[in-house]
Amino acid sequence: MTASPPQQKPPRDRTSFGAALVIALLSAGIAGGGAFLLLGRAPPAPLEKLAAAPAGCILNPPARIGGAVSLINQAGARVSEASFAGAPALIYFGFTRCPDICPTTLTLIAQTLPLLGPAGARLQTLLITVDPDRDTPDALDSYLSTEGFPPRLSGLTGTQDEIAAAARAFAVNSQRAEQGDDYTMNHTSFVYLMDEAWRPRAMMSTVGRSPEELAACLRDGLATAPADQNR
Repeated sequence: MTASPPQQKPPRDRTSFGAALVIALLSAGIAGGGAFLLLGRAPPAPLEKLAAAPAGCILNPPARIGGAVSLINQAGARVSEASFAGAPALIYFGFTRCPDICPTTLTLIAQTLPLLGPAGARLQTLLITVDPDRDTPDALDSYLSTEGFPPRLSGLTGTQDEIAAAARAFAVNSQRAEQGDDYTMNHTSFVYLMDEAWRPRAMMSTVGRSPEELAACLRDGLATAPADQNR
């Protein structure tokens, strides 16, 4: 960051991992609709004016969040967690035919990154599909160019088993829901902040969040020293 944040007030009651996850899963976890597009907002507040991390921001998630992944990116290349070493990564699970919650979240992330200053410019953004049958590398490549999405967004797919393993690693729940001759995917809607060594720093449900709230959570996650994590 180019400017040091002001002294923070004593942290508000931060939701524990278990409680926050239960609350978020109940209120927003199986996300199929109801989110609004974050359009037409006033210019964002400078990073130094952001509030403390909001309730529901889970800092220092348990080490079991994350772990090894083996997936295929939108260029058709095999990648793993090691492919993203060296810079923090922000991960979201969704799918290209998602009608509302996924594009809303990706737009939210795009609006959040400038609030983080230089840290936002370094942050890698990853979309891992929960619908690998339809989300081929080509489908992801086309989707990632959607106007309003993060400019450096990467898309990851794989076999059903590979996607299931990645979802388990991040405690993501997804379920196929039939719709006549078609189907959709209900899924949890969280973003996961991983540090340069693929260690979890923060996670938060995206439903109903503002860019300022998400930026405040990510700012605190990025500022958490690895030594402070309970490993």
